[in-house]
Amino acid sequence: MKSSIFILFLFLSFFRPDADSVSFVYQSGASGLTAYKGDSLINQILYNGRVWRNLYIRIEGDPFFQSNKFFPGTVEINDKTFTDIPLRYDIYNDQIQILTDKDLILQLNKEMVNSFITTSGETTGKFIKIEKSEKYPVSGYLNLLYAGDPSLLVKYRKEVDMSLSNKVYGTFFQMHRIYLLKDSVMYVVGGRRSFIKLLEDRKHEIRNFIRTNKLSIARKYPESFVPVLEFYDKSR
Repeated sequence: MKSSIFILFLFLSFFRPDADSVSFVYQSGASGLTAYKGDSLINQILYNGRVWRNLYIRIEGDPFFQSNKFFPGTVEINDKTFTDIPLRYDIYNDQIQILTDKDLILQLNKEMVNSFITTSGETTGKFIKIEKSEKYPVSGYLNLLYAGDPSLLVKYRKEVDMSLSNKVYGTFFQMHRIYLLKDSVMYVVGGRRSFIKLLEDRKHEIRNFIRTNKLSIARKYPESFVPVLEFYDKSR
């Protein structure tokens, strides 16, 4: 239960009414979205990182989550929330990038980032930062698909296929791993069977729920596990 409270606290921190929140105004520029609003103190907090340079020109594809374009998002840095920030998520290096008021791409200081929300088209990712420990087998930014008891998280990453075809030095391909956070411990979800096993105290009800609603649950589609967790929460 403590783990769920911790996850919910991180998630809801974006919407705390007493949190310091700063909105940025952006508009289309020659190289994309450009942020404009913010005083010098705010800029010192937000613009803490290093300038990003594209080292992957000869690799087919891109290292980003959903899209290499910048979309308005929200990021929490040292308990200060910034909204409407043009950002994108580099899942190859597990780093957040923003577009500064100088029209530069900045890779944020990961040690200062608590969490962020990014929207790409109709897809919204709510990411929190996890530190690896005995109970948490993974570190970095994880997408919080379901914040409850238990919670569902997904870790995305990209790797490079070192093929020399098509005159490139490789091709980016994406993969992911699903985690269930239950009783303060994070478990890897290998698929439908291992998922139901982790919820064995309600496994008969869950199997009946899946069968009755004709749900298709697969590791390939992490979102497919969410309706089951919603049912599990309500049935406890």
